[in-house]
Amino acid sequence: AQQTARHRIEVTLDLPSRPVKVRAVKGMVIQILENLFENAIYWLKVEQRRRRGFEAGIEIALDARSKELTFSDTGPGIDPHRAEEVFEAFVTAKPPGQGRGLGLYISREMAQY
Repeated sequence: AQQTARHRIEVTLDLPSRPVKVRAVKGMVIQILENLFENAIYWLKVEQRRRRGFEAGIEIALDARSKELTFSDTGPGIDPHRAEEVFEAFVTAKPPGQGRGLGLYISREMAQY
């Protein structure tokens, strides 16, 4: 929360009013969210530098029925031609030294587990 506030990124949560039970490893869910936040914050900051007045935002929604968690942001998005490629190990669109290309790969592997 401090990092998003510091970078003027609004975070919106759309969560059910009652707890939702899921079978998952808590640490894995935390790691997935951490990787998604890190990635989103990086690209939202890039977009803030590119476009004056850009409103950076992250939305997390949990559907109680399907138990599906959705994470989205207002960033530039991923080129549809690279949509699958970004989930491969060591693939990154960040400049050298800014990322190792493992965050989305690890997140997908853990989510599938």
